[in-house]
Amino acid sequence: MFYKHHHRSKPDGARPLILIFGVLATGIIATAIGYHRFESRQFRHAVELRLANVAAWKISELEHYRAERVGDGTLLLDNPVFSSLVHRAFEDPKGTDAKEQLRTWLVKYPNYYDYADVLLFDTSGGVRLSVSASQMPVITVDAQLLSDLMATGKVAFQDFVRAEQNQHIYCSVLVPIYDDMAHTRPLGVVVLQIDPDRHLYPLIARWPTQTQTAETLLVRRDGNDVVFLNNLRFRKDTALRLRIPLERTNVAAVKAAQGQVGPIEGVDYRGQPVIAHVAPVPRSPWFLVSRIASAEVTAPLEVQLWNTIVLVVLLLLGAGASLGFIWRQRTVRHYREQAAQAVELRAVTVHQEVLLSTVPDIIVEVDERSACTWANRAALDFFGDDVIGCEVVLDREGTESWQRRQDGQKRLLACRRGNLVSDDGRGSGVLYSARDVTDQRRAERELAVRSSIANIFLSRPDHEMYEALLKTILDAVSSSRGTFGFFNESGKLIIAASQEIGANRTLIAAKAFDASLLSQAIHSQESQYSNQESFSLHNGKWTPTRRICVPVVLRGEVVGIIQAAERETDYTNDDQQLLDTIAKYVAPVLHARLLRERREEELRQRNDEMMRFLYAASHDLKSPLVTVSTFLGYLEKDLTLHVQQAIDKDIEFIRNATAKMSQRLDEVLELSRVGRKNNVTVEISMQEVISEALNLTAGRISTRGVIVQVTDEPLLLYGDQFRLVESSRI
Repeated sequence: MFYKHHHRSKPDGARPLILIFGVLATGIIATAIGYHRFESRQFRHAVELRLANVAAWKISELEHYRAERVGDGTLLLDNPVFSSLVHRAFEDPKGTDAKEQLRTWLVKYPNYYDYADVLLFDTSGGVRLSVSASQMPVITVDAQLLSDLMATGKVAFQDFVRAEQNQHIYCSVLVPIYDDMAHTRPLGVVVLQIDPDRHLYPLIARWPTQTQTAETLLVRRDGNDVVFLNNLRFRKDTALRLRIPLERTNVAAVKAAQGQVGPIEGVDYRGQPVIAHVAPVPRSPWFLVSRIASAEVTAPLEVQLWNTIVLVVLLLLGAGASLGFIWRQRTVRHYREQAAQAVELRAVTVHQEVLLSTVPDIIVEVDERSACTWANRAALDFFGDDVIGCEVVLDREGTESWQRRQDGQKRLLACRRGNLVSDDGRGSGVLYSARDVTDQRRAERELAVRSSIANIFLSRPDHEMYEALLKTILDAVSSSRGTFGFFNESGKLIIAASQEIGANRTLIAAKAFDASLLSQAIHSQESQYSNQESFSLHNGKWTPTRRICVPVVLRGEVVGIIQAAERETDYTNDDQQLLDTIAKYVAPVLHARLLRERREEELRQRNDEMMRFLYAASHDLKSPLVTVSTFLGYLEKDLTLHVQQAIDKDIEFIRNATAKMSQRLDEVLELSRVGRKNNVTVEISMQEVISEALNLTAGRISTRGVIVQVTDEPLLLYGDQFRLVESSRI
């Protein structure tokens, strides 16, 4: 039973100990994390500072190197002696004295200042002198560069270029030479050619400390690319050959070319993550990047991190072991106390089980996996004795659900639930209580339908009543299509309301085909239903085979029929029982309504007969009057002429017309007895009927000059003499 979950609760002291351990563990871990983060920031800051110092040192050396080279060229600028020698050499190209003096002057630069070569260009860009033994100069200076240099009048530093002859890289110091101190008459340009492999590249590559990945890069922007100006540590022969597009913004060299300065993170030319410091070289298009691989930076931190983790684990193990010892002592004491309470608790449990077993409602206890662990007698009777250990799933509190009883019948249960909680506050299962409300809901459903039908009979007019009644019935059984009909006096089934199933698919309402559900229901006077999910073709019509037919029976006679079809689920005995109840309720009301309709129809027919009689009577009264009026005119003329035979004939017609008028008035007086008096049926010859009709219309016939011929052949007529005369009048 559900009280058993309280038999083995855990000691109350576990939670404080766990909380203490959690606080200790949180403090230790938080301290370790804070220490590691602090050390990481400090170490990172130290690396960035070292990179910044290296970059500043390299830039200082580059500036000093450039200043020294420019200073070497300044010795020749505005030197009248050197300018005079150049002038003499240019004036006398064949003279050897001036050239030898120039060579003696310029050869000191390669010998003492370690220049690769010294060249003398005239203003047109032609080489007049080269200190090296090669006849073809390694580099050339175009005329535009010479012109710009002459216009400035200052020593210039030419950027790195690759010579076409030997594919070697050079940079140069350009010194303009003038014939006067005012710099108005340029003579040429002295080019001090520098081989960067001798001093400049080693200066850039030198690193002040021992490192595995650190290096210095010298780059410049060239169009949409970044060009590396020096050879790299991990890739050979890259100077002026290695280019990286500016689109690769994660590359440290690209960030430098885009103007970023200071410490940055990115990748190097190999795609490896690096930490770098970027700074521009003053008075040059160069950018200096001092970088080191991120892996080399984080390697000491990883070692420190593992040391910290080991220390934290040891501290946690020590704290856990201490608290575990305390927990064990308290647990032993707790279970000793709990064992003493077990006997008393079991006695209470047995008593409560007896109480719950007498409750008529279904009570079921399930565990966390919805498996039944206990059930009272009502639940065992409903689900079966083997429900223990099986899965039982009922809906949430306050809901109703269909459950299948052990005999296979589906019953509607109203469910409530309560969560079971053990002593330590954890959920241990659910306790369900349910009540069978099938009969109650069925009665409520029938009452609601009967109320709706009664309202329809009382409030709806005849032309709406049957449609509303059918809709209420279809809603009650959740069907979308159906028919409602009744039998008239001749026994023919009249479909008063119908909802079609679809194009060319209507419910067959004929009484033929004894094998159909409709015929079975009519002949057996019992409801029939079928749940086959298909359609069958019968007499050119598609008949839905999932349908239910219910006869409306009154005093042993079928007075109507109810059909429903096209339901998403199968019809059940409950639906059959509901429709039988509706049919029993509808039968007397429907019979009364049909009787009323029949009497109304009979009264309507009698009224029509009365109207026809009044019309004929008025016409008959008018005809004698016309005859009297006509023959009175004839009588006046005959009296004037004193023709006795004509006078007698006129008087005879007037007498007959007044007699007919009196007869018609007597018949009008009997009008109140229409429907209660049957006229006498007589045998009469056709000549008599025609003669009487001619007498009634003699005036009009005489006025219009009509000639009527009647056959002499004997012909007897059988019927109401008055109606026969009326039908023979002209």
